[in-house]
Amino acid sequence: MLPLLVKGDHFKPNGIAIKTYELFQVKVLNISSMAGSIGDLGEIPLELVESTISYRTSKAALNMAMRSIAIALKGKDILLVNMCPGWVRTDMGSSSADIDVTESVSAMLKTLPTLDQSRHGDFMDRHGKTIAY
Repeated sequence: MLPLLVKGDHFKPNGIAIKTYELFQVKVLNISSMAGSIGDLGEIPLELVESTISYRTSKAALNMAMRSIAIALKGKDILLVNMCPGWVRTDMGSSSADIDVTESVSAMLKTLPTLDQSRHGDFMDRHGKTIAY
């Protein structure tokens, strides 16, 4: 993944195309979860730990991998963020979840264009609020 991101960053079009290129920035959004936050872990009932440990571990691993890649890409014209979509009504999230898929995705798509390099490597919710790694 890193070689392709760096290769994309080095692409600099010539002539008229440069004006279009300047409108864009390479942005990588990883779908993470509050469940992967070690910093916001808090108290969890044993039965919940037993039923979610694999999911929590995989999201924590995603967060570590992407945070490491973000550090490696610092200074490039590439924005990398981890974003939690919220508790979404899906097969996994259940019908009890707070929001539907459309609301979640709409919020993420509204937030993504507002992010600049100052947010590179951050973990956030769908509205851009920082979540502790």
